[in-house]
Parts: sequence; C-alpha cells; structure tokens
Amino acid sequence: MYFDLLNNPDTVKLIDFLVMLGFIGVFVLSYKNWRVNPSVFICGIILFSCFVVANNTFEYFWLTDNTQPDYNFYLRWLEYDVLAIISIITVHLVTRVKFHKATFAIMYLLAINTITYLAMHIDIMVLENRESWWLWTWYTPSTLLVELSIIITLATISILEIRKQVIAG
Repeated sequence: MYFDLLNNPDTVKLIDFLVMLGFIGVFVLSYKNWRVNPSVFICGIILFSCFVVANNTFEYFWLTDNTQPDYNFYLRWLEYDVLAIISIITVHLVTRVKFHKATFAIMYLLAINTITYLAMHIDIMVLENRESWWLWTWYTPSTLLVELSIIITLATISILEIRKQVIAG
C-alpha cells in the first residue's frame, strides 16, 4: 500500500503530536485577537479541547501502559466531532457572536470527518470487514487533510486579523 507509513504507530503518534501543536498554535493566535474575531477564538478553543480529549492525548503520550484496546475509537471520534459542531453552534448562539465564514467552513470539514468515521465504524465494527478496499486507503489521508485544513484555516484567519491590527496601528 502507498500509505503503509501512515499505519505505523510511531508515525501516527508523531502526526497526532504535530496536529496537537497546530491546535495549540491556532488557539494562541486566535487568543491574540479574540476581541476582533471572537468566532475564530471560540472555534479554536473548542477544537483544541475536543482534540485533546478525543485522542486521550495526556494518556497517549505520558501513560505508556495502556493495554486495553479501544475498538470503538471511530465512534468516539465521531462523537467528539459532532460534539464540537454542536458546541460551536451553541456557544455562538448563547454569546450572540456572529459566525465567521471560516467557522462555517470548519463545521463542514468536521461533518466530512464525521461521515468518514461513521463509514469506517460501520465497515470494520458492524460489517466486520477485514479486507482492505478504497475506503481504507482514502480514510487516513482524508482525515489528516481535514485536520490540517482546519488548522490552516484558523491560523490564516488569525494571522490576517493580527496583520490588519498591526497595519492599522
């Protein structure tokens, strides 16, 4: 397979760590201009929180004696993406913050990941398929691309807002 490197546990751990650093960076950037663009800040903090909790980041990196495999991780990731979408909408409505265009794009990207997680869960856990097919080949790059797209979108919006503030004086 072309994506054998992505199935290596050490590579997955490294990619998860880099994505977590990306979400930390986005959170810091969006915090710098949260008054100018609170929608991006809300989205950044919710996504960072969901990523850390959904991936058991603290347990994953610091507690190495995790011997009980979790076979429903696709379902858990689906739940956290749905929770992230609901949280973003709820916080925006409660705080009466206007949705930024990037926030809508990010919710669409989360919906794509949700559908992908659901498809993998149904294929592997419900239908008990053990033969590799195009969905399996498409799954890892698509979810990574969606996560990176979310990080790049939030970072770009935050950097552009900071740049506007610097230019404005």
